[in-house]
Amino acid sequence: EDSPFIEMQRIDGSELLDLIEPSRMTDFLDAFATLHQLIHRQQSRLAPDWHDVMYSKICYLSSDLRRKAEQLLEILYVPQNKGLLHGDFHFQNILVTADEKFIVIDWHDATMGPPVADVARTLLLLRTAGGTAVPDEVRRYVCREYIDRYQAVSSIQLSNLADWLRLMAILRTLEQVQDAERDQLYQLVHHPDISSYFFNT
Repeated sequence: EDSPFIEMQRIDGSELLDLIEPSRMTDFLDAFATLHQLIHRQQSRLAPDWHDVMYSKICYLSSDLRRKAEQLLEILYVPQNKGLLHGDFHFQNILVTADEKFIVIDWHDATMGPPVADVARTLLLLRTAGGTAVPDEVRRYVCREYIDRYQAVSSIQLSNLADWLRLMAILRTLEQVQDAERDQLYQLVHHPDISSYFFNT
């Protein structure tokens, strides 16, 4: 009776991924990016600090990757401009209700930190997650459209995005991913022009 608990609301809806149609891709990406920047404008006293969480994770990396992650975290450290970060913002974590309301689910990775970290994480998932079913050119298009629309509706600066993408690739290697994706992540860690991998036509 006195034990802590989490009350969860049942949401009836479909994953955004299942509703995306090629003819409406631009509209969906616009809504997707707008929703993401709205999250980043929120504040939370309950969410843990992003940097604290990341430093607790990198100890599980190999020594080589840990050194790279520590160097990047030091370079990219920005104590100000914190916002609420979802931590796993992608199409399958957004439900669309019958009246077309967008509901973001799976908040267990939420933190307070620099929004650019969350943007980089989303870009990494859009570009690499989920196998080879989606062609590279489509993934690059989605990345370009998402980042363009995010910047169009947000005043948040996305400085040093390439370094953030590299850091997210390193951290993603700690997760349970398919072998092909893991190989892809290791290649990204050492990619000489990582931005081209995400955005070039």
